[in-house]
Amino acid sequence: MGKLEGFLGKKIEYLNPDRDFDFWLKEYNNFSSITTDKVVYSPLKLRPFELWVRPMLAAGHTVTSYVAIRADEEYREGYASKHKNLRIALPFRDNGIDKAAVGDILEASGVVGQNIINGGVALDVHSVSSNRN
Repeated sequence: MGKLEGFLGKKIEYLNPDRDFDFWLKEYNNFSSITTDKVVYSPLKLRPFELWVRPMLAAGHTVTSYVAIRADEEYREGYASKHKNLRIALPFRDNGIDKAAVGDILEASGVVGQNIINGGVALDVHSVSSNRN
């Protein structure tokens, strides 16, 4: 993540849920189909994001959330924003970038190796505009 911070020129802020993954795994009887089960996914990722972005939206900032859903993931949906200043962008899907192309991009950048790519690690990037509406 340090390389990514250097490339972006910005510090990455880590959002931690109230409970860790093991808590939710136990809560749902060791079922962790995170890619399809929004009940598990929501407390782990969406809730911390919503809490993090809320003060920025309240202050009138425009926030763009860049979600890494690939072009070959037709079954996946992006976050449905309920706020006019929260914009969701799907750059991989919009530009026809599939799993192989994501792997090529990440390897060429030196950010991560192929073993991480095949492990299904997801990264969402949220950009906060300094413009107020």
